[in-house]
Amino acid sequence: MVQKKVPQWRQRALAAVVAMAAGLHGGQAALAAGPEAAAVAVLQAGKAGIYPDLAAGDRVVADVIVDGKVVGKLDHQAAAAGGSASPALVFALPPTTKRVRLRGQATVKGQSAPFDRSWKVRDLGRLSAPLYDTRKPWIERIRGLSTVAEEGVSVERIDAKALKKPASALFADIEKSLGAPLPPLVRVLGDWSVDTGHSSGFVTAAGMVKVTDMLVNERNHELKGPRGLDRLLDTGLRARYDRSLVVYQDMNSGMGALAWDPAGIVPGEKRGTWKGDSNPVAQPGPAGQGVWFWMSEKNLDQSPRLLLGDDLRPMTAEAAMTHVFECSVLSDESSRAEAGELMVDTATPKGSRLALDFEGPGQPRLALGNYDYHDCLY
Repeated sequence: MVQKKVPQWRQRALAAVVAMAAGLHGGQAALAAGPEAAAVAVLQAGKAGIYPDLAAGDRVVADVIVDGKVVGKLDHQAAAAGGSASPALVFALPPTTKRVRLRGQATVKGQSAPFDRSWKVRDLGRLSAPLYDTRKPWIERIRGLSTVAEEGVSVERIDAKALKKPASALFADIEKSLGAPLPPLVRVLGDWSVDTGHSSGFVTAAGMVKVTDMLVNERNHELKGPRGLDRLLDTGLRARYDRSLVVYQDMNSGMGALAWDPAGIVPGEKRGTWKGDSNPVAQPGPAGQGVWFWMSEKNLDQSPRLLLGDDLRPMTAEAAMTHVFECSVLSDESSRAEAGELMVDTATPKGSRLALDFEGPGQPRLALGNYDYHDCLY
């Protein structure tokens, strides 16, 4: 994954979109029924939702116009600072969409002014559609993604004859070491090598180790001593690294990894953050599901970033392993929006989550928040 420089306004707005799903910010939204609004109240594939990020008391009222047709009226006044906890407006966004326009009035920091701005739409749906085609097995979806991605995704079948030990036996050893059964989807890595570019990729069965073993044997950390892990890490974090399995490694900027902790959520622990965004308390998942997390060598002594769903419960293995491509291929592509462009994704089942910010009362800014780096490794 490429570490990107993101404008400060966009960092704040996109972080609000990440937080909104958990209801972490207050907001008061009025959903005025436009010509199509009543029929598309749920944010899903082929829909877009606008999440205003305003100061307390600020208000925006605007027509939302898609390819020349008014599809709804946005009327939102912030009860508290920050992004709204739910979309202030949901509207249809078909793959054929060419332009999105906002026309209305905004009151920002006590100043009111009209605005009228439009954006040329660039749809990530062509790129993301294979990834989200749940009719197919996960590995076939990744193979499909590799055929449309310009770079960064490589999927090759592992030559079983070249292995010193069958993948089934390797996984048996791993499960014995973990003291728990692996998520079934992880076993696909016994048959397939999946890379994401920049010397990064999923770990094959032959290379899977626990986080602590990776740090010591591959990154030259010491267990004991002045700079040893026993001093660098607190007891709880060291225990998590001792029992968690590395499933994906990112070597693009330092070292990062996606790992699976079979013990799951520790009661009362928070999602974990390195970037100053909101940090809610995680909720336990089903017994035996465990929890996935991002960890970074740059922030080794800090709590890792837990991968949680909108309900703050652990992601499934499929969601977590898919998240890797959201944080690499799709995040990289979504960051390439040019001036006057609006990135959307008509294929994602979550719909396009659009963060609305104002540089001034007459200067709206709209950006796709689905693949914000705040939810990723860097």
